[in-house]
Amino acid sequence: MFSKADSNYAEKPDIKWNFTKFIIDADGNVVERFEPTATKAVLAPAIEKVLNLKQLSMANEKPCANCKLRANYDKNPKSLLGRIWRWHINFCPGFNGYYKSLPAEEQQKLSEKYNFKK
Repeated sequence: MFSKADSNYAEKPDIKWNFTKFIIDADGNVVERFEPTATKAVLAPAIEKVLNLKQLSMANEKPCANCKLRANYDKNPKSLLGRIWRWHINFCPGFNGYYKSLPAEEQQKLSEKYNFKK
């Protein structure tokens, strides 16, 4: 449709109408940009790459070892924030990466302390 109005449509670096697709990271930075014609087959690997990078960086940073919510849970497991922390460790990719990075003995201690099964 646009190629009829402008024969150089595909070559121009401009944003194409409002259908240009962007992948944005957790910090709000544009990671990649795709033309309106990009298919799911092209987008999916790029999205997975960004998600995997985020998961790896979270696991490498090990913020879970010093997590304020975890400390809150340790002080008062029945507190709202403590219960939210305990609930979220069941699916959090950062905590799962942290947990898997620990030696088996440490994993066992965490599992027992937080009644956590992985």
